[in-house]
Amino acid sequence: MPLIPTSYVRTAEQYIRRTVSLYDYFYHHPSTDKPELDALRRKFRLKSKWTPQPHQISNTTLKTLDGICDTTQNVMGGKITTHNNEPHLIHHVKPNLNPKQLHTIKELRNNPDIIIKPADKGGAIVVMDTCNYRNEALRQLNNQQYYRPLEGPIYTHTADKINKVPHNLFREGYISTNMLAYLKPNPSEMNSRYFYLLPKIHKSHKSWPHPKMPPGRPIVSDVNTKSSRICSFIDHYLQPHSSTHEAYTKDTYHFIQKIRGQPIQPHWLLITADVESLYTNMQIPIILDSIREIFNNNPEAGRPDHGILELLEITLNNNDFEFDGNFYLQILGIA
Repeated sequence: MPLIPTSYVRTAEQYIRRTVSLYDYFYHHPSTDKPELDALRRKFRLKSKWTPQPHQISNTTLKTLDGICDTTQNVMGGKITTHNNEPHLIHHVKPNLNPKQLHTIKELRNNPDIIIKPADKGGAIVVMDTCNYRNEALRQLNNQQYYRPLEGPIYTHTADKINKVPHNLFREGYISTNMLAYLKPNPSEMNSRYFYLLPKIHKSHKSWPHPKMPPGRPIVSDVNTKSSRICSFIDHYLQPHSSTHEAYTKDTYHFIQKIRGQPIQPHWLLITADVESLYTNMQIPIILDSIREIFNNNPEAGRPDHGILELLEITLNNNDFEFDGNFYLQILGIA
């Protein structure tokens, strides 16, 4: 029978109570900032722990909060047991997996001889031999045209470079104090990026580097790293321009919409093309020049063009990551 630590239950109750309280407070106290400025500040700031006091909440919501407390007490009443010297709530629910299936999943997850990843395309799940997977990753990482081995991580030095830019943007009035606190990297909370592959099982078997291992699409995870928040900040300003090019086509339906009603000559040919290893072959100087041109052609008040370009240059040129305990720097292309 599933057991849930009572601390989880209390934490969930506090989260729900605070969320309801905040909705009530801000419904009756709407922001006076400009919508676009308010949205930017809300998006790029540290999460607040402030909770409205009871006198700041309507009576209707206070009754709702009391009801949440009563419901929690009723759910927990008589269902508490001790497990590993900690109080737990007995959760009466029918599991959707039987014990044998759960045991099999745990064995697969803990098996060091296999790697399980989603396929690059199509949504399939691929089970690979760990040795073959590692050799494919090293085959790519040993290509000195794209990667260079490092003696150790450089993300702390990169964080120092990044840190200077938000401080300059703050002094110039582009970002607020809260945004500065959110955007500047904190070395004590940083993780190194890690490198992994998504198997390209859609490729012809003749092109596979090993009979039992397809080529892999290189991915560098940027979650909770020195640049993850900075990259979100950059993306906020670049995304609106990503679909403005006259040749932009979102998908098949968009293509059909664009050509519907257009005269098509019988001798015309429909041609498609695919760029091999697109991201790893992108030239960073061309990327920066293209964005600079877009910004110049589409001026926007309050957008820190020079700061965004400086942050882009730092992050794109300092893409260090870890694989199998070793560190590498990408010297051509982007992650």
